[in-house]
Amino acid sequence: MDHAIDNAGVEGEGIPVNGVLLMFGAIVAALAVVVVVTVSILGDEFKAAEVMATETTGYPLLRETQSSAQALLTRNEVVDAGQGVFRIPIERAMQLTVAESGPTATDQITLRR
Repeated sequence: MDHAIDNAGVEGEGIPVNGVLLMFGAIVAALAVVVVVTVSILGDEFKAAEVMATETTGYPLLRETQSSAQALLTRNEVVDAGQGVFRIPIERAMQLTVAESGPTATDQITLRR
């Protein structure tokens, strides 16, 4: 089969495939960089707008909720004296839990190698 006859009247464009693929890859890479930079800039702008809105309004409900939660975690309080229910600071509660869960003097501890 003679390729000259099959391609009669078709003239080559003179553009190598490698060059086209390289150009396509460069365009895709440039678009990726543009997208990443745009997302980064918009994220920074959103964060700045959020900080400005927070400073402007102060979010009183958020601050009230946070201070209420902090008070519940750090102060002593009687919840139900009849039932013997009391609220204690979280740090103290963790210390008591560790102390109560540890071995007592009557427990035997066996260490094995």
